[in-house]
Amino acid sequence: MKLQYIFIFALLLTASCDNTEKEQVDSDKKTSEKVISNDEEQTPAEKLSKRWVLVKRTSIDGEKVIEFDENNSSIITFFEDNGYFRVYDSLTDHDKSHGVKKIEQRQSGQWEITNDKLILRYTLPDTVIIEEHIVEKLEDSELILKSTDKEQINKYIVKPE
Repeated sequence: MKLQYIFIFALLLTASCDNTEKEQVDSDKKTSEKVISNDEEQTPAEKLSKRWVLVKRTSIDGEKVIEFDENNSSIITFFEDNGYFRVYDSLTDHDKSHGVKKIEQRQSGQWEITNDKLILRYTLPDTVIIEEHIVEKLEDSELILKSTDKEQINKYIVKPE
């Protein structure tokens, strides 16, 4: 009888030392390594999901050109991965000892990109404003948007972290 209990205990011990979890973790690591090492082209949404600094605003006819100086203040548009965006000012307060940056949010909302069209839905307390832009250039560090209703072209660069 004692021998039967020892046999059942040994059987339970052997069954509980299963190695399938380790195999699952190993296969997950291999899958994630494949995804990381894969050098596929980024989608437009992935390229857009960054902090962009407005550096130049031009009218479509080219008569009015505004260059924005990044040293004192900058207008930053932050496109998040989850489809939301924020537009804010980053102001430098030179009265402080080291020129401290101060952030003031202007607007926020949701964004959507399809082919070469970027749609921005600004959320205000009691309404939503929709702006459409044509994406003329979208690279890793440069973005050029042509507004369909404001007749202006905006050039952005990636904000260094």
